[in-house]
Amino acid sequence: MKSLLPSTKKIGPIVSLKNAAIFVLLLPLVLSVPAFAKDQQLQESLIGESSIKELISECNRLEDTDPEAALKLGAQLLSQLDSEKDPINYAFVSGCMGWAYINKNELKEARKKALVMEQVLINLKEFTEDSIRLARRAGGIYHLMGDRISASENYNLAMKYADEQAVISEQIPILVNLGVLNSELRAHEQAINNYYQALDLMAEIKDFKYQPPVLFNLAATLNGQQRFEEGLGFFQQVETMISDQWPPGRIAQTYLGLAAAHSALNHLSLAQEYGEQAMQILIENNQNDTSFYNAKSLLANVYVRQGKKEQATLYAKEASAFYTSNDNRSVVLGSTNPLLSLASTFERLGMLEEAIEMHKGYKEIEQEMQDSFNQQVMAQMQVRLNDKQEREALVMLKNERVKNQIQLNAAEYKRQLWFITSLIAILVFLMFLYWQFQANRKLKKIAMTDSLTQLGNRRAVLNWMQAKDISNEQGCRLLWLIDLDDFKGVNDKYNHDVGDFALIQIAETLMKLSNDCRFVGRWGGEEFVIITDDIAVTDKEKFSELLLKSIQETEIQTSSVSLSLTASVGVSEIESDVSSGWTDAMSQADKSLYSAKSQGKNCVVFSTSNS
Repeated sequence: MKSLLPSTKKIGPIVSLKNAAIFVLLLPLVLSVPAFAKDQQLQESLIGESSIKELISECNRLEDTDPEAALKLGAQLLSQLDSEKDPINYAFVSGCMGWAYINKNELKEARKKALVMEQVLINLKEFTEDSIRLARRAGGIYHLMGDRISASENYNLAMKYADEQAVISEQIPILVNLGVLNSELRAHEQAINNYYQALDLMAEIKDFKYQPPVLFNLAATLNGQQRFEEGLGFFQQVETMISDQWPPGRIAQTYLGLAAAHSALNHLSLAQEYGEQAMQILIENNQNDTSFYNAKSLLANVYVRQGKKEQATLYAKEASAFYTSNDNRSVVLGSTNPLLSLASTFERLGMLEEAIEMHKGYKEIEQEMQDSFNQQVMAQMQVRLNDKQEREALVMLKNERVKNQIQLNAAEYKRQLWFITSLIAILVFLMFLYWQFQANRKLKKIAMTDSLTQLGNRRAVLNWMQAKDISNEQGCRLLWLIDLDDFKGVNDKYNHDVGDFALIQIAETLMKLSNDCRFVGRWGGEEFVIITDDIAVTDKEKFSELLLKSIQETEIQTSSVSLSLTASVGVSEIESDVSSGWTDAMSQADKSLYSAKSQGKNCVVFSTSNS
């Protein structure tokens, strides 16, 4: 959630969304991890002396406080775990390491570990509660990386597993994660629905361990949507749960939320009481941060409405100095825009010059925050903008940004309106051309790729030869026409899915034989083709043996089938770059292939002439 500042017009959430996400994601781990000495050293012998479950819990404990130690322990565990025999524990260790990498800001490594977790989930034959936790954990890693698309997919996958298995206790934290994610995406009503649904499930199973963060996030989101009556009720519930174990900052944020709701509902004495309590807690704990100045700004707004202008002026000026300082720019951008509230306070105090400055600052920050949000959304949308409709949607989004900017700055930038509009139009046009280029390139690739094996198709084979002249040094371009032996029997005996899988495995084998001077493609059905520019006539036999051996040693294994295949190969020389040269070579290779079949299969026959 974001920082809260009071205003007669707008009051937003009061807590960092990222912190809320971490709080919710780590709660089950905190509840289940045993207490270890903070300065305990990790020893190699630890793995042999403790159970895997205990060591995973230790890794989870270290991932935030000492990520280097977590990574060391994780690496030791992975060296002793088999990803096939014990995939669940392997994935949980990967999740710990992924989280530790995030704390070290090594996002590429964190993504690799999250992908390992996803791969484990794909390969599982049956799903348990561990599957739910793995999907949610992967979603949490992506979430903190800022990859909201992948986070959403994993959270929803976890919810699917939990729903299929009717595990309500696991659905609750997932709903909280989705609530935080939707708030980040500004889908506040959806976030509110997520929190309400989580509360209903808690009541259904009478398990309330997630109740404090859910109530807190729900109340803050309701405040942010100006549903102050609802927000106040939930903040009052949160207040009854406060204990000595709560961090002082969280207690202060709760009081600030109560103060904001009471202020918006014109309960000024209660707003003052809660605001001053929040400030006192922050002062006692030396938390001279954003929350501290949020409290001062809120109290300034309350005091001026109570007629306490001297105290209101003092607090408003202190808050203004903090928020307008260049050193605190990033803090202000990460919060609900505080300057509108201060502008309202200064207006009530009759300090119009300060009020105008706050309004101007408010517009600048709003534009900067909007631009940042739009850029994030656009970055995530671009990978899916593959057709005209999606490109038009992005243009509309860009135009909307321009419109908002013009509205916010009309008074100050009226003379520059024509220039800005023209510049945006040019940018949009260039973006359209770029997206069109990308789409055409992708379509061209699709048109030249076999959809099953991902090898080049017939068109790609001919295109490759046209792009490469026959080498003057070697002077030998060979066509190897490969046909899998008795392949129809594979489809008949097993099924076409097994047949398709076999073709994919053979394609991967053939690709291992390729290089810059060779091209591997699928000619159709069970036929493949290789064009070579680097194999001299004297080396044909050697390459033939390698080709047949590679195909025969390719293991084609599924959960229920294990088999291997052989192939017959016809070889001819492509003597010229013109189309007739290709046609003649293909005809001779086809005849040689037929001869290889007649000679008992699993052999290579070379054409003696292309004439």
